[in-house]
Amino acid sequence: LPSLVLLPLLPFRFLAPWLVSNGIAGAVQSALTMAGTVSVLVACLRRLGVRRAPRVVVTVLFAVQPMILLYAGSGLSEPMLLLFLMVTTHCLVGWLHGGGAGSLVGAGLALGLAYLTRYEALAPAAACAALVAIVSWWRASGPVRVRLGVAANDVVLVAAPFAFAFALWAA
Repeated sequence: LPSLVLLPLLPFRFLAPWLVSNGIAGAVQSALTMAGTVSVLVACLRRLGVRRAPRVVVTVLFAVQPMILLYAGSGLSEPMLLLFLMVTTHCLVGWLHGGGAGSLVGAGLALGLAYLTRYEALAPAAACAALVAIVSWWRASGPVRVRLGVAANDVVLVAAPFAFAFALWAA
């Protein structure tokens, strides 16, 4: 996925050959995705109800952390992975605070894109499915069969986009 994002810049190599030959396009992609990660972090903290001052402090501490700065200017794929994992977190926080199925689908889509970015997204996807299964089981009422059905439905909502991305990449 990080390579596909850079494809629209290739036609500009005739106007600015340094853009693609010196890795500048990769650095621009990294910087933009890390900026998006910081933006989603702010939205996630806001959704959690964190007041403005602590939210700003946490955001600044995250943004100026040396590894974040290194990844932001490196041209590597880690910033894109962090962006999709932060979007997953934002969606899960929304679901945990009473959001509907759309939040689970959003988390699943973000996990699928994270997997298409880097294989390391496999562990967060498994953890996310386990979290959704446990919380759905706990929230559901009624007999075991109904609770199991609710949990299975929610796990499918969050895991299906990831499973599709996994199968697509394997094929």
